[in-house]
Amino acid sequence: MLTVSVKATYWNLKAVDAAFRVGFEDAGKMFKSALVKGLTSGSRSGRTYLFRGRRYTASAAGEMPASRTGKLAGSVGYKTSRMRVEFGETAFYGKYLEDGTPNMAARPHVRIIGEQKAAEGLKRVGDRVYGAIK
Repeated sequence: MLTVSVKATYWNLKAVDAAFRVGFEDAGKMFKSALVKGLTSGSRSGRTYLFRGRRYTASAAGEMPASRTGKLAGSVGYKTSRMRVEFGETAFYGKYLEDGTPNMAARPHVRIIGEQKAAEGLKRVGDRVYGAIK
């Protein structure tokens, strides 16, 4: 049996608490950046049509939503607490794109970024906490 004991002092606890906050803040910035990049870059393979005199290609089912005005990407944000980070967008139609509607298939973008970047986010938090207890 292996026993590990750590002598926790008030100073250590404050440092660890601060490390968690900074780590989750780092993770939130990374999630936000990845989501905005996914929404604003890359090509889409949906229907192509003219919109206000310009050629526009919509997103197909399962792809990241195509950006026409940038409003969805501009509404991306995150919130942190000591042990949690939440990210997503505040545009009202984001949930319809994420989950789909009876007339439109889902374009899951927040969920995909969360799955792709979860390990990197945890590593960022872990690195900060490790640095505080080292």
